[in-house]
Amino acid sequence: MALPNAPLRTNPALASLSVMFGPIDADFVADRIFRTVDVTTKTGRFHEFLDGFAEGTSDNDFDLAQGQDRPDVISNRSILRDGWHVRPRGRGINNDVTYAQFAAGEGVDEYQVNAMRLRKLTQILRERSAAAIAFDAATTFASYTTAVPSASKFDAATANPQEYVDEIREDVADVCGIMPNVATIGRKVFRKLKQNADLRDRRNAAGDSVMSPDEAMVAAYLGLERVYVCRAVSNAAGEGLTASKSPIWTETSMLLHYEAPAEVAMAPNSTLLRFRLAGSRDGAPNVYPLPGNYQERMDMVWVEQFAAPKPETGHLLTAVVS
Repeated sequence: MALPNAPLRTNPALASLSVMFGPIDADFVADRIFRTVDVTTKTGRFHEFLDGFAEGTSDNDFDLAQGQDRPDVISNRSILRDGWHVRPRGRGINNDVTYAQFAAGEGVDEYQVNAMRLRKLTQILRERSAAAIAFDAATTFASYTTAVPSASKFDAATANPQEYVDEIREDVADVCGIMPNVATIGRKVFRKLKQNADLRDRRNAAGDSVMSPDEAMVAAYLGLERVYVCRAVSNAAGEGLTASKSPIWTETSMLLHYEAPAEVAMAPNSTLLRFRLAGSRDGAPNVYPLPGNYQERMDMVWVEQFAAPKPETGHLLTAVVS
């Protein structure tokens, strides 16, 4: 996105207001499940060191033989694997200087209103980009997707979601040695989970049956560190047409591994990463005058990339509920 040659200023107050009075950030999960990693270059690749020996064999020569003064060495070979390619993305809106003065007389701050509008729109667009990466069952997660069978669906009468999720997590660990510790679920899945008989029985046995389960209770039940409910919606209709809103995230659920901190130089263990150019404004409102000084442009720009560098550490669950 080319910016005009004009003084550019960032307004910290507008940035704070756009967060405080803009969209409800809890509804957006992209920045919570994609581990943010700052990179100093537009593109780059990971160095992944190869295993230098067979860890599971009985003859791996871990014991030092009599008279051996030092242990055997392992291979120091490494390969380059796909890394990052960050790009600037964003939206802008023009503020009419004269109209802004009239609006101010009516008690309306046009800059604050437009900052909140931009915040909501860009968050929705970013969320849609993240969902397309995380729920890519056709390519990225083609080998790591399971349709939940009828008897195990979370709303089945005899379903035990805790046991089913444990089995999937162990299957992932058997393949890559890393166990998922976070899950995303849709609103319908969350509602059905709260009504699940096994979860209800466990809460009754623990004497905790008064309040409806929240995300933390569901996470504890499933043996996970966090569970995020995907609530964000977007409008598929064109501007000026009757709104046609639908959830950005489908009712597919995702088990993923979230690890902090992430190492840029080495291949990461987090299932999903958000690469951000170090020093970028990361969505702060930028304001600059347009030619003629009758209008000012307000932009919100992210220089980032959503990616799934380690899909083998996660797993998609489709048809989770009936």
